[in-house]
Amino acid sequence: MSPIPDRVQVGNSPLYKVERMLGAGGFGLVYIGRRVAGGSQGDGPNAFKVALKFEHRNSTGCRFGPPYEWQVYDHLKGCYGLPRVHYKGRQGDYFVMIMDILGPSLLDVFISIGQVMPPNMVACIAVEAISILEKLHQKGFVHGDVKPENLLLGKPGSSGEKKLFLIDFGLASMWRDSLSGQHVSLCQQPDNFRGTTRYASVHAHLGLTASRRDDLDSLAYTLIFLIKGRLPWEGYQGNDKRFLVFMNKTVTSPETLCGGCPPPFAQFLEAVKKIQFVEQPTYSKLISLFGSLICPPCTLLKTIRIDAILKVHQKRGRLQVNNEEDECHRKKRIKYIYIIVTLARNMYHLFIGLNGTNLIVSPGEVEKQQLCDSLVTITRQRGARWRWGTCQGEAFHRIWYALKKWPLVSQQIVLFPTTACSRLAKRVFMSIKKFGFTILD
Repeated sequence: MSPIPDRVQVGNSPLYKVERMLGAGGFGLVYIGRRVAGGSQGDGPNAFKVALKFEHRNSTGCRFGPPYEWQVYDHLKGCYGLPRVHYKGRQGDYFVMIMDILGPSLLDVFISIGQVMPPNMVACIAVEAISILEKLHQKGFVHGDVKPENLLLGKPGSSGEKKLFLIDFGLASMWRDSLSGQHVSLCQQPDNFRGTTRYASVHAHLGLTASRRDDLDSLAYTLIFLIKGRLPWEGYQGNDKRFLVFMNKTVTSPETLCGGCPPPFAQFLEAVKKIQFVEQPTYSKLISLFGSLICPPCTLLKTIRIDAILKVHQKRGRLQVNNEEDECHRKKRIKYIYIIVTLARNMYHLFIGLNGTNLIVSPGEVEKQQLCDSLVTITRQRGARWRWGTCQGEAFHRIWYALKKWPLVSQQIVLFPTTACSRLAKRVFMSIKKFGFTILD
């Protein structure tokens, strides 16, 4: 990959000298850009310092043109709690976006004050973050990757240095159709995980279409992490990591997860868990839950030294931290073979309950069931044919776990997975033949 250029000028932008790195994520690298001539100390297109986001033309999101994130920022221009983008363009092998420079992330703040935050501070963060998500959702988008690293304070020394901003829209998607205005349909792609393992909602682990509830779910995990210092599913390693995190999330109750936190945090998590796929969250009610913890005015980090946070922020930038939890963007997919036999005349969703119960639900009832967090979903489609392909490790392990616990009985469970080695495919076919199914090419 070609090196980052020393100087940048795209479109009608001024010339900037590229300085130190601010951060690295799954969708690009962010550097400080210092204007070579002129400029002011404030924000905006004439600012002396800006943030430069680089994405290589061969990266996953740029193979067919400019990054998808550019389109999202164009739609969200002027949205509350988002940084302003001033220039975009391509220079050499890189797509470059020039935007307002911001301050440290909530993770930097978390580290700088001893890896735990006071409840009243986290309550202020909750109120501001919910407000930002409300405005974002009103524009028809969900963020898809809410976490401490993507929630930043304003530029140090500016009037907004203690305001909150949401960044990184590489995983954003629309929850409503841009033409009809209707809510998008509920679909499932078990091999399509989007987000960060630690903070992703259970629905994201299941590969379900993202909706407004998922951003709030990730925010709940973020708040609990900031106030407690860790989440119960941290520490897993290896190829099974994401599956083990998923299982832990499904069995951990809000009371257990929020143990030691003031009641509003458990109440917030419980309220978020009840939100349905197409339901509009009651943002004002969610904000009101934290009223008892906030002493007006609710100013973020009013007792925290910004200079101490900046030292952590700068060190993290130099060390290029924040790679482990972005594995979902960058890690090579671990694939498995799955084979589906389809016997039903109509489409059905077969749920394998973790409590051992099986439930068949017709298409019209799927949304009522909301693909419950404690269930693993397998889809049967019309016809009597085999369908096979590849899926990621998490989907494989969810299904394998179910098959081991409840073997194929009554020809109900119709999915049989194995590792992605073609020489094992024949063994899979032969194994399923024992259950009386006919294999069709």
